[in-house]
Amino acid sequence: MRLLGMTKSRNSLLAGVAMTAMERRVGRYMRAPDHPTGDPAPAADPAPAPDADPVITPPADPAPPAAGDDDGDDTALGGKKPDAADPADPAPVAPVIPEAYDLTAPEGMTIDADLLTEATPIFKELGLTNEAASKVLPLAQSLIAKTQEATVQQFIDQGNQQRKAWLDEAKADPEIGGNKWDATLHTAGRGLDALGYGEGSALRTLLNETGLGNHLEMIKAMAKIGGMVGEDGDFVRADAGAKIQLPLEKRLYPND
Repeated sequence: MRLLGMTKSRNSLLAGVAMTAMERRVGRYMRAPDHPTGDPAPAADPAPAPDADPVITPPADPAPPAAGDDDGDDTALGGKKPDAADPADPAPVAPVIPEAYDLTAPEGMTIDADLLTEATPIFKELGLTNEAASKVLPLAQSLIAKTQEATVQQFIDQGNQQRKAWLDEAKADPEIGGNKWDATLHTAGRGLDALGYGEGSALRTLLNETGLGNHLEMIKAMAKIGGMVGEDGDFVRADAGAKIQLPLEKRLYPND
């Protein structure tokens, strides 16, 4: 009876610790209960990790304020109100545009009445006062002067180009140009002298100023006349015999 009681007692102790097949193979007879009773033991604190250099992350740059905002935290309605105009400030005065302009011309300039009448609607359209329109006149005077200078210079340049074109044509002419050029000029000069137009005469000055002294037909004509008054020519000079026809006292004392 006692033995039976001990067996029951042992079975009751081992009731919650039945061995598994693996435990029986390895000969393990002691294991933790599959269904322990009571509160489980508290878990041990994990071992502290070894010290490491901390990683320092730089703070991010703040976002730039929106374009047109004085303060990034302000909004269009929540920010400061714009300063209101001081009621004590005087209101702007509109320019006075005259019905007719009375302008003061700068020194050396005369205002044309008809031209001013044509310019008046333009001055009014631009909203110019009489004083402002007067300030425009010196600029207009300078513009006119420069325009005239440019026009004159253009005529001079065109004249020089024409003068050179005539000269090139004359030098290339087979009748008077090429190797004959110098002789042609000498003969043409003799023709001018025969007509009474020596060096410095009004005609020769005109030929130089207009450039006609380079014209092919002018050179040919004077050279033809010069050939006629040569030693073998029969052309009578315009002043030929003039001294012979003078009285004796004039021939002896031409300056008296």
